[in-house]
Amino acid sequence: TLEGVRLRFPDRRIWAIFEPRTASAKRKVFELTYYHAFDEADQVIFAAMHRPDKVPESERMSIPNIINALHERGISARSVSQNEDLLSYLPTEARPGDVFIFMSNGSFDGIPGRFVEALSNIHQQ
Repeated sequence: TLEGVRLRFPDRRIWAIFEPRTASAKRKVFELTYYHAFDEADQVIFAAMHRPDKVPESERMSIPNIINALHERGISARSVSQNEDLLSYLPTEARPGDVFIFMSNGSFDGIPGRFVEALSNIHQQ
């Protein structure tokens, strides 16, 4: 997905905002995959893990480990403890031309649509 976005927008800043939602997406076994899945992003944000209790802690991925691996390769990455936090952070960091990719298999708490509204409100002022 991000490779295609990078090909389409080679000179733009790409934001990947990922919500680990499914039981499989939250598993430690996929950490290595995540280390490289975000290579084409300039900014990566891990949203709050949806229902983390559905995966035993010993089998759950470590978002801090993934963030550290991304930092080691020069990719800016962070996490938020609540998805709502994205609405106070993203609009203040967005620049004209930025591309935002929200990745989840669920509603993402309506964040993508609410983010667009927040940007619209900022630009109307």
